[in-house]
Amino acid sequence: MTFTTQDLDNLLSVLGLGPQNALTAEQIATRLGYPTGGNQVKTRALITFAIESEYLIKSSTANPSGYWISDNKQEMSEYIESLRNRADHISERAENLRSTWNTQNPDDTI
Repeated sequence: MTFTTQDLDNLLSVLGLGPQNALTAEQIATRLGYPTGGNQVKTRALITFAIESEYLIKSSTANPSGYWISDNKQEMSEYIESLRNRADHISERAENLRSTWNTQNPDDTI
């Protein structure tokens, strides 16, 4: 998906500072006029684009649940560590699947 600076401005206009202003992906999608069915793919892609464009957007599935802009170093440090741990676990799971496939299919390895 391609986004513009106007898309970023629109996102930033609905996101608040701090966890007390957390909005779910569905709430953000509704405010931006994006589809709300499924997993709010367009909204999440815009949030990813905003982070890649150097905006400090944090999310949480705990209370409060949702996305917000963060200016808290401790909060961001913990979030970064959480993302790294999730990435490590996903990589580990992928490697286990690859290894199992190769063990079970030695003539057709991945």
